[in-house]
Amino acid sequence: MIWPTGLAPNESVTVASVGERGDHDVIMARCSLSYFCFLLALAGCTSQGLPSRPGAPDAALGGGTFPAGTTGAGGVQTTATGGPASGGTSALGSGGATGTGGLPVTVADAAPPPDAARNDGVGGTTLPVITGGAGGALSPDARVVGGSGGTVVAPPDAWTAGTDAVTGILVSSPATIDVGTVSVGTTSFAATAVITNIGATTAVRIQPSGVGLSASGCVGALPFGASCALSITVTPTVAGPIVGSVDVSATPGTGTPLRITVTGVAVPIGAFFLSPSIVTLGDIGVGEAIPIEVTVTASANLTGLVIGLQGPDLKLDPTSTCVSTLPVGTSCVIAAVFMATAAGSPVSDSIVVSQGGVVKAVPVTANVLAPAKLAVTPPSAALTATPGTVGSRLDINVGNLGGMSTGPLAVALGGPDASDFAIVEDRCSVVTLAGAKFCTITLAYKPSLNISHTETATLTITDMGPAGSTASVRLSGGPTSPPSLTIVGGPALGSVMAGSIGAEVLFTVTNNSATSTGTLTASLTSTLITISSNTCATVATLSQGETCTIGLRLAPPARTLPQAISALLTVTSANASSVAASVTGAVVSI
Repeated sequence: MIWPTGLAPNESVTVASVGERGDHDVIMARCSLSYFCFLLALAGCTSQGLPSRPGAPDAALGGGTFPAGTTGAGGVQTTATGGPASGGTSALGSGGATGTGGLPVTVADAAPPPDAARNDGVGGTTLPVITGGAGGALSPDARVVGGSGGTVVAPPDAWTAGTDAVTGILVSSPATIDVGTVSVGTTSFAATAVITNIGATTAVRIQPSGVGLSASGCVGALPFGASCALSITVTPTVAGPIVGSVDVSATPGTGTPLRITVTGVAVPIGAFFLSPSIVTLGDIGVGEAIPIEVTVTASANLTGLVIGLQGPDLKLDPTSTCVSTLPVGTSCVIAAVFMATAAGSPVSDSIVVSQGGVVKAVPVTANVLAPAKLAVTPPSAALTATPGTVGSRLDINVGNLGGMSTGPLAVALGGPDASDFAIVEDRCSVVTLAGAKFCTITLAYKPSLNISHTETATLTITDMGPAGSTASVRLSGGPTSPPSLTIVGGPALGSVMAGSIGAEVLFTVTNNSATSTGTLTASLTSTLITISSNTCATVATLSQGETCTIGLRLAPPARTLPQAISALLTVTSANASSVAASVTGAVVSI
C-alpha cells in the first residue's frame, strides 16, 4: 500500500495494493480523504473495498521519527500524545509504523519475512533499498525499510510463502552431485545435498534412479523453512560414466518432483599405483635396521584398501598413514623397517597392497653382509729390554673378518704397566677397514731403570662404527738379565815415556747377580800395563751389589818403542762368570 505524507484536510490521495501471491494486480481507489479517510488508508482502505492481507510471520517495519506519537501494536488503534517516537517492531499480524503526532493510527499491514533486517528510516526520506509490501509477503532474505511517516513499498520480486502457501516447494543445494572417480565394485564416498522447503509443511519422499545408486535421509514431514540432509552414494558395477538421479517429492506439492542429478566416473578396480616400484637397499649389515617408505596414490576413490608385508625381514612402522580408504588424487605412505638376521641376498621380502581383489607388490632387495669384526695377530706378545732403554719393535696386524666396513678405529694401551709400553707407529687410527683388509700397529717395551720384574699391559682396538667390535693383544715385558759382573772405569791410562810409570786409573767391579762371586781373579792382555792395586783379590767374595776396585798403571820398560797400547782387563769369578773392560794408553819418545 502506498500513500503520501503531510496531507492537509480534505486532500486526495491514490492508494495502491499489490494483489495476492505476487500477481501484481493493482487496485486503485481515490477518495476525498479527511483525517478519518487517511486513517482508513493506513488500515488497508477497507472502507474503499481494498483488501488487507497477511504476510510473512515476524519481521518489522520501521518508520521515521516524528514530533509526536508512540509505537502501537499491529491492528490496535493507538493515539499518540506527542513527543518523538521511532518506528515500532511487530510480530505476526501487527504493524509497525508511527503516525503523525497526535493522530490515532490503526496499523493493519502484515509483517515481513522471518529474517528481514529491521531498519528505521530517516524522517521524511525513503531509504534506497526498499523492500517489503503493504500487506504482502516477502522472500526469506528481504530487508524491510520504512519511509517517512510509515510509508512501506512492496518489492517487485516479492513472493508469497509461509501462511499463504498451500503446497510444499523444495529446493536442493547443490542441484547436481558429482561422486568423483569410483572403482568398480566399491562404494563412493557419501555426497550430501541439502533439501530446503520454501513452501507449506509437506511430507518428503525420495526415489533414487540409476545402477548402484542409493540415497538416505530426508524422509518425513518438512516444515516451512526447514532443511534436511540427503546422503547419496554410488556402487558402480561396470567401468564408464556414472549417470543417475534422485527424485525428491513433496506431498502436498507441485506434482513435479525435485530432481538431483548424480554424475561420476567408474574405473576398473585396483585404481592405484605404488612408488617406488622396487626398493634396493644395497650393502647392509646383519641386524642393521633400515627404514623404507612406499607411497600409494589413488586414481579413484578407494575403499577396502589392505596393506601387507611379505618376508621375514620387514616390520610395519607405526608412522604409516595408509588406512582402508583413500580419496582420488591423494596419497598415503607405508612405512616399514628392514632388518635381516643372516647374511645373504633375501628375495622374499616385499610390501603388498591390495584393493578389490587386485594385488600389487614392491620387492625389497639387499646385499646383507656380516658385520665388521676385528681380529689381531699375534693375540699376545712378550717383550724384553734393558731397563732404561727401548727394546726391539713388534708389529701387530689388525684385520676385519666381516663383510661390512668398520667405522673409525680407536687404539689405546691400558693395564697396570701401560706406561712402560709404547705405540711407536699407529697406521690403524687413520683408516676404516673394509672387509678382509688389515692395518698395522708397532709396539716397543721401554722399562724404567728400576724395573726388575715382569710387567703387563693390553693393546685394545675398537671399531667406532655400528658393529662396535673390539680386538686386544695381551702384552708382557721384562728387563733383559744384566751381566753378573760389570766393570766401570778408564779406559785410557794416558801416555808415558819408555821406562816411566804412569798414573793409576781405578776400575770398579760390581756383582749384579744374586749369587755371590766367590774368589775374583784379574788379568791383563798387555805386559806394558801393570796392576798397581787390587781390592778384588783381598775379598773372599762379592755379594749382590758389592764392589771392589782394580788399579792399573802404564809402565813400559826402557827401550820400549813408541806405540799405542790397547788391552783388556778381565775379571773372573769362582762361579765362572766374567767381565772384561777395554784399557788404552800410549808409549811416547823423549
